[in-house]
Amino acid sequence: MPHEVHVIALRSLIDQIRPLLSGDGGSRISQLFVAAGFPRDEILFNRRTLHALDEPLSDLTGAVDRLLQVLRQLTARAASTVTAFVSHDAGAVGNILQVALRIAGGIEDRLMLDVTGPRGRRASGGASEPSDHAYLELPLLLWHAHEPQPSSFADALRRTRVERLRAVQPDPLRIELRRRLVIVGETTIRLPAMQLFWLYYLSTAPGERFPLAEIVHAGVAGSASRPPSGTRRSQVAQTLSDGRTRAFPADLHRAFVHLFPQSADKFEAMFHRACGPHPGLPSTISKINAVLRRALGGGARPYLIQGGRGAGGYRITLPASAIQIVEVKRA
Repeated sequence: MPHEVHVIALRSLIDQIRPLLSGDGGSRISQLFVAAGFPRDEILFNRRTLHALDEPLSDLTGAVDRLLQVLRQLTARAASTVTAFVSHDAGAVGNILQVALRIAGGIEDRLMLDVTGPRGRRASGGASEPSDHAYLELPLLLWHAHEPQPSSFADALRRTRVERLRAVQPDPLRIELRRRLVIVGETTIRLPAMQLFWLYYLSTAPGERFPLAEIVHAGVAGSASRPPSGTRRSQVAQTLSDGRTRAFPADLHRAFVHLFPQSADKFEAMFHRACGPHPGLPSTISKINAVLRRALGGGARPYLIQGGRGAGGYRITLPASAIQIVEVKRA
């Protein structure tokens, strides 16, 4: 069910549509919405949602900028998607909309072309009947320089559809600890050891933030060496959403030793580099997200690590049901 209906057309057509939104015309449109199965007042369609392009279209750059402004207002909202229907006789306006949607659109947005044709069917009595509308989806393909180029249009279309589906219904994030691989659907990703560790650690408690700011503020990782024997180390305690409490650095140390049992002595140095006075964790998170974007393209969004020092910490937003951690079989 759409929430807003916008019409983009040449000014002459918009001038013809405006009167339909008042008086008997407005009542007729309300009836059409109700006949389609939803109350009229749940759909925004009024004079504000009519967008006129000047005639003639001599300034194509200005027309595209006008549409970009409209589309960015729509796509800036959280979880919004745009489905654009282009009339069979839209001409240059349809081409401009396609260009604008490729720039401002998202992986879930769609562009549909009306291929019904200008004439309806002829009834047996010779009267013209409105024909059933048929739409052809035009894939929104835009390949960045750092992404591998598709070998054919069919391959590009397949990859786009996979990314779109993954954005809506993510494939499981599979972390194989023994082989040190990250697998999403048919895509296998290799991460350096420390990037793998942080992705693994955040994945063990999806939705829970890693409180980097509190750890840095408390100075828990202030020294790269172990505290002297008999000295109590300060800790940061965090209560999780399920009521459990985890303390740092103890919980982080447990996970590090679990993943790297032969390198337990390197934990202190790692903890200091990542969470010390000049924490390197933000840079590590950025590198992980960059690798995921390169490997998964437009379908990377559900897998990216969210947050930052000023946002309460870092977290994996995937649900626990979409994360699979394959443990190392110990002898």
